[in-house]
Amino acid sequence: MPFTATTEPSRRRVLLVGLSPLALAAVEPALCAVSEVSSVSFPGDDFDVAVESFCPDVVIVDVTYLAVNVVRPLILTRFSGSDASIVFMSDAGTGWLDELRTLTSRPLGAVGIGTLVDLVRAGQPVVRS
Repeated sequence: MPFTATTEPSRRRVLLVGLSPLALAAVEPALCAVSEVSSVSFPGDDFDVAVESFCPDVVIVDVTYLAVNVVRPLILTRFSGSDASIVFMSDAGTGWLDELRTLTSRPLGAVGIGTLVDLVRAGQPVVRS
């Protein structure tokens, strides 16, 4: 049987930023079922490396213990020029979505595991070279 090359889309990449161990334990398994996931603390060297090398399609930032008015501009600046969707969430259950591909932003009324999985699934598959 001859070898046939296929261009199968890669799984979407999700970067989890600053999630507490409890939040990570709840969110990561569900996202791993639908995407490639990496988790890093913020700020830190791991975050800097992930920005440069992981190329996420979706970035989920937990601002529960961070000042969102400081962190949001920093994160948006670091991912400017990418097509990433960035979700800022907190333990209050609400969040904010910034779509860098379309340069649009909107509030998210409720941010739960299902919402995050739906956001990851909503994007088109990415073909990586």
